[in-house]
Amino acid sequence: MKRDEHDPFERAFAALSTVDKWMSSFFEGQPPPEPTEGHWHPPTDIYETPDGIVVCMEVAGVEPSSIEVNFKQGHLTVSGYRFVGCQSGRCHQVEIENGRFFRHLALPMEVEEEGLRAKSQHGLLEIFLPKRKEAKPRKVSISDESEEPGEATEV
Repeated sequence: MKRDEHDPFERAFAALSTVDKWMSSFFEGQPPPEPTEGHWHPPTDIYETPDGIVVCMEVAGVEPSSIEVNFKQGHLTVSGYRFVGCQSGRCHQVEIENGRFFRHLALPMEVEEEGLRAKSQHGLLEIFLPKRKEAKPRKVSISDESEEPGEATEV
């Protein structure tokens, strides 16, 4: 259902939401969020695997050719657009968000830019960013007193 921008409660909620985003970015050390006028934000999960960081973003209805993924100085930026549903005529119910989207994500660790890859499948955008070699867990073998010290190997 389309929100009523003239409803004072809706406007107050939007203002509080904006302040909350700015405060969160300040305390988490992230850059402030981009302006959100006319933008929607795809739900996003970020998780770690032994080899890297995976960013999974829900982008149903978004053409892969309309998505742009950029990585710079430890921050991942994903943007694009979606236009589905009622574009003209008389709309009776509109709940699917349309228009441009933008996500600016600070990653939890250093990653290698070279191995970055992305794929879009079944409405999900999956971005893989490999960990730097020094960030990968290492296993150290333990020697007894009569042997040379153990070597560290990648897990």
